[in-house]
Amino acid sequence: MFSNKVYDILKYIALIFLPALTTFVGVILNSIHFGSTDIVLTIMTAFDVFLGTVLQISNVNYKHFSSIEEQVKDIMNESQDNTQTDGKEN
Repeated sequence: MFSNKVYDILKYIALIFLPALTTFVGVILNSIHFGSTDIVLTIMTAFDVFLGTVLQISNVNYKHFSSIEEQVKDIMNESQDNTQTDGKEN
């Protein structure tokens, strides 16, 4: 779904940058007595959770399809080995 570089960047954003930014924004908005601080922080947190979920789904799918790809390669290699062995016996 994502290239490794894009995945790593998005993972950094979801795990490091957005939580730090959300904390920073919350502190600033509370210190200036902004009336809708709760709403802003709820939206920012929801976006971070959404991004983390999408990345986890992408990671699970990548691992699942990589595993299937490896299994197919193993089957193909076994099939080729059997064909070569069968040909030598005749």
